[in-house]
Amino acid sequence: MQKKYAQANEFENSQILYSGEYVLKKTKAYERNANEICNVNTYRIIYKKKNEPAIKSFLPNPSCIRAQISSALNKAQQFYPQLQCDIELDDNNTCFTIGRLEKEIVNLDNDIQAIVIFNKVECLNEEMMNSIHLLVDFSNLIRVMNLEEHCRQFIHQFESSKRSQMISSKTMELIAQSIYQNKQKIKIQDISQMRGYPTCIQITKDCENQTLEDGNIFRVGYQPQLTVRKIYNKFENFFQRYSSRPNVDDMIFDALQALQSRVQFSGVDDSVSELFMHVQERSINKSEYMQRLEDENLMIQTKLYAALDKNCILLQTQKDENPIEHFLLVADQKNTFHFGRMEFSDIAFQSTQVSRNHGTIQFMPSNNKWIIMDGQKNFDQWKTSTFGVWLQMNPKTFYFLDPEQIVKVGSTNIKLIPNNCQINNEDTDDSIQLNKFINQREEEIEELTKTLLDQ
Repeated sequence: MQKKYAQANEFENSQILYSGEYVLKKTKAYERNANEICNVNTYRIIYKKKNEPAIKSFLPNPSCIRAQISSALNKAQQFYPQLQCDIELDDNNTCFTIGRLEKEIVNLDNDIQAIVIFNKVECLNEEMMNSIHLLVDFSNLIRVMNLEEHCRQFIHQFESSKRSQMISSKTMELIAQSIYQNKQKIKIQDISQMRGYPTCIQITKDCENQTLEDGNIFRVGYQPQLTVRKIYNKFENFFQRYSSRPNVDDMIFDALQALQSRVQFSGVDDSVSELFMHVQERSINKSEYMQRLEDENLMIQTKLYAALDKNCILLQTQKDENPIEHFLLVADQKNTFHFGRMEFSDIAFQSTQVSRNHGTIQFMPSNNKWIIMDGQKNFDQWKTSTFGVWLQMNPKTFYFLDPEQIVKVGSTNIKLIPNNCQINNEDTDDSIQLNKFINQREEEIEELTKTLLDQ
């Protein structure tokens, strides 16, 4: 390996240093974790004279991220940090890692040592944590692109790919707008590739990552799982997935009997959910179903038809030996649903890890989104659960974090708090510019329509 010569800024006299690659390959960690270290490429090397401390430069009131570590929450599930360190924000390197890999000292010659830092935050005692487990990206705290700049950069990058020949510039611009996020918040990603030991993010009453999406898996307490199977824009679409009959009543009956496992319906009128239960249990035949449905005194058909255009969400619960259960929440009679250990909960769990009134799922008509919250409203107060609600992170996917959200790996709890940084909670600051793009797109579509009609 050839030496690379450079000047050591930390020393008064010029010193001959070795290349970073040479130093890295001298560490024991590189022998065991070469791929992980090189793929992330966030390690740092500090050169120092032997028997002298490494010189650090301190800025007055620097902007930084304060990482707080706790081995366990207390009995009241409150977070008390046992370890704390500050990571200064750097324009040139906007990422750092958290993991078990400990820094190493490499002796280069008689006078010089190199300290190789693999993780800015070390969790040496967490068995469920990989050597390099979490990637933290704070680039949004330093600089956020506006919408126009984001679209321009996205299109420039996309045009260099082979797929760009199949997509028009207008379509590329629409794609760029759809993925635009303008939040000055920390982003975190699980890069551990450890199966069976998911990293989790705490969900509170009002926080990031509480909007429900297909495939989301939440831990209710420690083990019970709540999975989002499918979100439907219309209640009717749920039945269309299992039956293609043109008549609505026939389609619903066939779909209910085609279900492989029983679905509990909530949010529709009680008479409708009771009728659905009888059909699934096959305690009534089709003629009896139609007779009850068309009974004018019961008005079941009227109530059912009124609900078919409403938004709904299919959820699944599971805990170890307990059977899988399915729940369909329909935003018809109500928009707020509760889950917990109480029998009358919309989603009932049978586990001591779940509080009696554990959490809330709510449909937001303003944006047609479903959200999940830890706790429930008790009279005028919001009461949280004992063991919380946790979102399982998908591997290699970035998640935004609020300063008070806890990230859990095994029994280790981590908080990442921006210090002396401006935090922006909004998805889009430039709403005027966004409306400009939308109006421009509508005008172009209108012009294209007129052109086609003239032809």
